[in-house]
Amino acid sequence: MLRFLIFALIVVSGLIAYLGDQIGMKVGKKRLSIFGIRPKYTSMIITILTGILIAIISITLLMLASSGVRMAVFNMQELVEELNYLNRQVFEKDQRLKEMENEINYTQNLLDNIRKQKDQFQTELEQKQLEYEQLESRLKKAQEDYDTLSKTTMELRKSKVSLEQKLKNLEHQKNELEKQKMSLEAEVDSLQDYVKVLNERVNELTERTEELTREVVHYQLKSLHYQKQSLGYETKDIVYRKGELIYLDSLDTIPGATPAEIEKVINDYLDRANKLAQMRKVKIDEETGKSILLPGAELFEVAKALVDTSSEKILVGIYADKNILINDIIDAHIFWEENYRVYKKDEVIAQKVIDSKQDPSAIEREIVDLLNEVNKRSQERGLLPNPEGEVGKIGFVDFYTIVETIKQMHGKVKITIKATKDIWRDERLLSTDNLKFDVSPVGVEP
Repeated sequence: MLRFLIFALIVVSGLIAYLGDQIGMKVGKKRLSIFGIRPKYTSMIITILTGILIAIISITLLMLASSGVRMAVFNMQELVEELNYLNRQVFEKDQRLKEMENEINYTQNLLDNIRKQKDQFQTELEQKQLEYEQLESRLKKAQEDYDTLSKTTMELRKSKVSLEQKLKNLEHQKNELEKQKMSLEAEVDSLQDYVKVLNERVNELTERTEELTREVVHYQLKSLHYQKQSLGYETKDIVYRKGELIYLDSLDTIPGATPAEIEKVINDYLDRANKLAQMRKVKIDEETGKSILLPGAELFEVAKALVDTSSEKILVGIYADKNILINDIIDAHIFWEENYRVYKKDEVIAQKVIDSKQDPSAIEREIVDLLNEVNKRSQERGLLPNPEGEVGKIGFVDFYTIVETIKQMHGKVKITIKATKDIWRDERLLSTDNLKFDVSPVGVEP
């Protein structure tokens, strides 16, 4: 609307100026005069009236179009006064705002100081709380120490009474033993005299026994000579008996191996077996340097087992086919069996609970029973025994170390025997190699 009004005002002003100019030109050409004034001044008056008319029309249109213009024209003094009043109000508000900003800054500083004091008090409170907890912990520990000392004092008092009673009993036993000693000394004196008589009799019997022994040996030698002659063993002795194991070893299976590789493995095995057998007085073939004669079919079966068997290892053994005499070639058979892990690493082999209050001999029997159980169980699982029927050995020192460990503990204890590595069928159970003995109170895992 305002843009349209300004545009219309410009157009109307231009039109009025144009009309005033045309009128002035006509008046000038015709040399007209108003009120008897010269034409030149008449033209100037018309131009001035035209300008006045343009101003009047412009102000009139602006006043009609805008209330603000009307107010500026007719109420200028009031506007100036109101503007001054508003400026004063703004100044006062600015002053109040500055005062409020100062108050805010003061309040903020005060709040910061309060926060710092709060943080300081919080830190002191946490320190006091920590000191309180430490004091409470120390008090609790002191109370526990006091209770422990009280119990220990009571136990020591009981032990003192018990020891005094034991001392009295020992003194009584000492007196009784001294009496028995005196009685035994008298008996010893009498027995010594009797021993002298018995020694003389023993000497006589010893001489007679030696004579009889020489006669018996003489007759036994004759009998043995006759037996050898009847059996045809005058100059030969048995090196291996029929069925006796000559050599046993574990071989790794070799699936997909070439015949040359299989032959090398078997030849290495036979070399070890022959070296062991030749430590006895057997015949050595001059061409081959071997002492063991084996069937070819059985060797073929072993070679086949090395390739076809699914297990990781096989046991290969050689045993005598008959009684082998000195300076004889060994006629033997070869066999194989699957070798497998009897126990895995860290596997528990056996466990037993033992009362540590028993006397040492009873504890030793308990441990021996546990070892017998290990021997039986291991053979049931496939571990091969030695000719004495045993699958392992525990050292003398290890055995009595376990006994002493149990004696030093209180109440019931548990012995756990574990494998320290994988144990195969042909291996021995040894406390110095693949066994571990753990001794722990019942209820506590080793």
